[in-house]
Amino acid sequence: MTHNVGLATGFTIGLIAGLILVGVLLKFANKDKKIKTEYDERQKEIRNKGYVIGFYTLIILMAVEAIWSISGIEFPMPEYLINFMIMIIGVTVMCSYCIWKGVYWGMNNDPKRYMAIFAIAIFLNFIPIVNAIRKGGMDLNDSIDSLPVLNIIVIAMMVTVLLVMLIRKLTDKSSDGEEE
Repeated sequence: MTHNVGLATGFTIGLIAGLILVGVLLKFANKDKKIKTEYDERQKEIRNKGYVIGFYTLIILMAVEAIWSISGIEFPMPEYLINFMIMIIGVTVMCSYCIWKGVYWGMNNDPKRYMAIFAIAIFLNFIPIVNAIRKGGMDLNDSIDSLPVLNIIVIAMMVTVLLVMLIRKLTDKSSDGEEE
């Protein structure tokens, strides 16, 4: 196993910068300029169930990955990408459940601002992918061992969340039309 301290350091710095940026963006995206989103009791109860479902999704996927790993069959990607993908799938399941149950947005959220942040985040996640492709650093034929693959995973999560939001909105509109 090779160690790449520079890659790990860059990833860590990027993660910390991302967390700081998220804090700033949350203040911008919430109507009351608080970082914390506020939910009523019904929303909290449903969101808690979403967290449980996301957690069990994570546990099941980690068990499958462990069995796969024990079998000796190798994935065409490094373990850190597999673990990251499993975390993202758990988060996506939790978000999708909350969206579907109508409790994704808190009482102090401004959905339009959040959608703008989503669009910017998707765009920013494309930058390392485009740079890697331009430099020829993402040859997916041999093995997937490129940090920009993390960006692809994040984009897939965000697109999934946006699709669930869209489907939910369309089903809400169609059920509203049936009631009239």
